[in-house]
Amino acid sequence: MIITRLTVYAAALLSAHIAISGQTAEPVAARQSPGQAAPAKANPHAAVTADTKDAECVECHKDVTAKPELHAPAAAESCLECHVAPPAGKPGPMSLAKGATKDNTAPLCTSCHEAVGQRLKEAQVHGPVASGDCISCHDAHGSDFPLFLAASRKDSCLMCHDTVSAALGEKMPHAPAAQGCGICHDPHGSANPAQLRAAGNALCSACHVGSPAPAAAGSAPALFGRDLPEAERKLVSDAGRIALDAMGRRGHPNMEHPVAGVPDPNDKTRMLSCVSCHQPHGAAGKPLLQFGLTSTMELCLKCHK
Repeated sequence: MIITRLTVYAAALLSAHIAISGQTAEPVAARQSPGQAAPAKANPHAAVTADTKDAECVECHKDVTAKPELHAPAAAESCLECHVAPPAGKPGPMSLAKGATKDNTAPLCTSCHEAVGQRLKEAQVHGPVASGDCISCHDAHGSDFPLFLAASRKDSCLMCHDTVSAALGEKMPHAPAAQGCGICHDPHGSANPAQLRAAGNALCSACHVGSPAPAAAGSAPALFGRDLPEAERKLVSDAGRIALDAMGRRGHPNMEHPVAGVPDPNDKTRMLSCVSCHQPHGAAGKPLLQFGLTSTMELCLKCHK
């Protein structure tokens, strides 16, 4: 299934690259056969100059404005806001504004999307964002999905992150992960590993620690936005609650048990945290136990031999 999705995704990205670069797709029948002389290629924008009007672009590129979710410049048919025509009197191919190229659109995209530009300065930046490959996730003109993604928010991530896809295929997926990766991860970049919206247990405690929350607990409104969509608000309100001490270091699964501040008995390279015992994406059963376990007692014995 992942291979099928990747195939579809690759086709979508090819269309996006073609649309951005101003090229035209060559029909299959016209492709060169072995030993056949290469056909002459006409410049697809031979008549385009700085005098060309946006409306003239749309006359040919009607597909650009055909999607239900349109990027603002495409919706306004302001083609020359992002594309640059050659000088008047010197017809030639189109290029991208702000010095961007089809392989690195970041200079153009971040000229409007300044918040994303700030993410490029974070310690942890999503790979496609770091390389300026914005159109590996977004279509520059529009798509059938919000944010001009090539698929739904979750499926856009799973096309590359197949280990997460496998975890979500377990009997008990973690509800936020099943709803959408962006609830816990920033898709562009953050100060935290894996572009998490908060470090360590602060992310988990934003939903799972009861009131009064310790100082170390994250705040759901601060992390996820004060205007959470209804589906996300319900996830927060329905999340199972635990009680921790004032420092957020002890209290689960019993009052004296540590949850932070000590080495992880099963991985000496890291400190104990929520993910020492719980899977963040999906597991074989409740409550999302690590090591493929479904019994809490078996989990306890992993440390308390």
